[in-house]
Amino acid sequence: MLQAFVADEASPGAAATGVVALGLLGDAATVPFIEPYLESPIAELRWASAFALTRFGVAGPAVVDVLTQVVARPPERTGTMTFLSGSYGGLAATALAETSAATTLRTVAQPSGTART
Repeated sequence: MLQAFVADEASPGAAATGVVALGLLGDAATVPFIEPYLESPIAELRWASAFALTRFGVAGPAVVDVLTQVVARPPERTGTMTFLSGSYGGLAATALAETSAATTLRTVAQPSGTART
């Protein structure tokens, strides 16, 4: 039911809040639904997906990259950013702190999948 709400919701902020809720509810069957939002053109949905996936222990480079971007360059507060009054940076930092140090350091050293030689 929550997945249907997220899929049909026109407000990016409301949809992002739904994605975060899916992560907090902890039903691992929702992971395949959440993962595609990592590629969303909408910043709130990318962040929400990354945060939600960390609740399931999914913290690969793509997830860490999105969270790192939010901490480094928080999106401007807008009317659509309803979750936590638009304070995504703090929660993104908390989620990063809960990922493995190796994954976090590797992603920070190689942002956006670029390889170092």
